[in-house]
Amino acid sequence: MQVVGRMCLCHADTLCSRRQRKLRGVRARRRNQELIAELSRPADGSQPLRFDTVYARSKLAQFRVCLWRNNITWWRSPQARA
Repeated sequence: MQVVGRMCLCHADTLCSRRQRKLRGVRARRRNQELIAELSRPADGSQPLRFDTVYARSKLAQFRVCLWRNNITWWRSPQARA
């Protein structure tokens, strides 16, 4: 294995490739943290999000979905029907 400075010249050496993978992972994690910090701040002059209602569906639609899920769960569990 030849070492020039801190860089390995062998690609087959497992120790060298492990070190390179670890370094790539550290760099990727650092870049992700920088992106998270950058994108978590709103742009200048932007307005906060506002929605007309709290829920995406009407109360009737939510009730129907709840009944449907309850029905599916009842049919799929034979021990509940026994």
